[in-house]
Amino acid sequence: MDNKFFTDKLTSLFTQYFESVLARKPDAELKNRIQGFIQAGELLSVIDREQSAQIMESAHLHVFGESIVERKSKKEAFKEALKSRDDSYFEIPAYERL
Repeated sequence: MDNKFFTDKLTSLFTQYFESVLARKPDAELKNRIQGFIQAGELLSVIDREQSAQIMESAHLHVFGESIVERKSKKEAFKEALKSRDDSYFEIPAYERL
């Protein structure tokens, strides 16, 4: 199997999945398919774990406009503000918070 074909397909799968997450309808079946696709690629020595992580990060950045770490940090800050009832967090305009 061609490495370029494999990485392009993996990029496409990640992009589809992240778009479903963005639409607030995560596709669990697609997530499982991606995991299997990565495992098959590793078994066939077409891709390694680091490459798949880089492809995932790239697709995430493309769809959400921010890295996985940045998005996770913002979501945690939001959850913490809700939990502690910190209204000052919500006084920040939404377009600046997100």
